[in-house]
Amino acid sequence: GELTVYASTQNPEKTQKFTASCCSLPNHKVVCRMKRMGGAFGGKETRSVFISAAAGVAAMKLKKPVKIVLDRDEDMWITGTRHPFVGVYKAGAKKDGTLVAMDVDLYSNAGYSTDLSESVMDRALFHIDGSYKIPNLRVKGYLCMTNTTTNTAFRGFGGPQGIFVCESIVEHLAAELRIQPEIIRHKNLYHKGDLT
Repeated sequence: GELTVYASTQNPEKTQKFTASCCSLPNHKVVCRMKRMGGAFGGKETRSVFISAAAGVAAMKLKKPVKIVLDRDEDMWITGTRHPFVGVYKAGAKKDGTLVAMDVDLYSNAGYSTDLSESVMDRALFHIDGSYKIPNLRVKGYLCMTNTTTNTAFRGFGGPQGIFVCESIVEHLAAELRIQPEIIRHKNLYHKGDLT
């Protein structure tokens, strides 16, 4: 048989693929239709897929249309949100604010499954230097599995968390050096031709 799935999703291909797999159908036998894409800032990239797959399995078994509509509280409970991060670091700078080194461990609350947590961590790691040239930089990322809702894609996809940790380090260094953070920021900006 064939199956048409109407879904509120940001990833129709993944909805098609997983629904087909759960229904033991080839991908080309499942069509995913959606009214519009967007508006969830990443939150509907993967978290809606299992609802679509469940409806697909039920429709195949019952041989009639099946509709699943979640209450708002259920929807919020399963959707997840932006990954909370903690940055533990050692950093060094000269008295004039020139950055010398940063050694950062990033910890991300993935929730009860990894979902998109690896990709979110990758982006946080890539953004940890912000817009600053740091001659000696080491950063490691750790996904922490917890008993909370799985966290997922969210606007910025890890970039804001990495930049926030970097800017917090700059603020802390400025306080220790008793200079304005803007001095550190300006002194260490990447310039044209610098390697990033």
